[in-house]
Amino acid sequence: MDDALDEPILTWLARHPYSHALFVCPTARWAWNRAHAIGPLAKARGMRLARRPARGEWTLETGGGLRAVGVGTALGGYPFHAAFVDAAVDSSCPRTREWWLVEAQCRLAPDAPVWPRAWSMPEWSSA
Repeated sequence: MDDALDEPILTWLARHPYSHALFVCPTARWAWNRAHAIGPLAKARGMRLARRPARGEWTLETGGGLRAVGVGTALGGYPFHAAFVDAAVDSSCPRTREWWLVEAQCRLAPDAPVWPRAWSMPEWSSA
């Protein structure tokens, strides 16, 4: 399990405590495990969780928080201010590409940062 995005996620939420971050992983179980691992790290940095973490999701007392999902997860009703994509997500897979364009990308706020930057993928828009 890759934890390379833990630091950028925690830094983002520390600087933007009212923001909602999306963490995309290859599978839902992977996402749940990463969110479960990142929650205590947030608490150790002084961030206060508003409620007990649910599977793949936790909220800060300030209103921001993290939602970790597997590729293919429905995101209806959830706006996000930043997106973090795990390195193990296969960007060449047509299913992943379709999900990103139809489900995830439209849930991002205008000018929302995406990590890694390659996932902004403007060439996908014309595909």
